[in-house]
Amino acid sequence: MLIDIRTTISKVYAEHRYLQEHLQDEEIIKFDRIVREDPSYPTLRHALGELSEYLARYHQQKCIVLIDEYDAPIGAAYHKGYYDDAMDFFRPMFSSLLKDNINLHKAFLVGVLRVGKSGFLSGLNNISVYPMTHPQFASSFGFTSDEVELLLTHHS
Repeated sequence: MLIDIRTTISKVYAEHRYLQEHLQDEEIIKFDRIVREDPSYPTLRHALGELSEYLARYHQQKCIVLIDEYDAPIGAAYHKGYYDDAMDFFRPMFSSLLKDNINLHKAFLVGVLRVGKSGFLSGLNNISVYPMTHPQFASSFGFTSDEVELLLTHHS
C-alpha cells in the first residue's frame, strides 16, 4: 500500500516542480526526496498538506482539493488485512490536508463509503454529504435513464 501511495504522491509533486522556485532550501530537499520516492514515513503522511501550502504560497490563493475514490485504499486495506496500519497512515494524512489546513479553500471527495463519526475522516468539520440517491442530485451522479437504455441496447 505505502509503495503505491508513495509513487502517486511522487508523481503529484513532480507535476509541480515549478514550486521549487519559491521554496526554502530545507523545503527543496524534502520536495526532492518526495519526487525521488524516498521520503520518511512522517514526511509522506503530511506531504499533501505541505504541497497545498507550497501551492497557496506560490499562487497566493487557497487551494481546492479534488480526491476521487478517497475511500478505495481503506476498503482494500480492510479486505487485505492491514486496516489498522492504513488508518494510522490516512488519519493524519487527511487531517493535515483537509482539517488543520489554513491553505485549503474547499475539498471535494468522491467515494462509496459514507463519511462517519468513527471513520478516518471523522475529525473533519463543515462536511456536506451529497448522496447519489438523493433526487436533487440524481441527474448529476451515475447514469441517466436514457444512458442506461443506450448501454443496454448497445451491449445486450
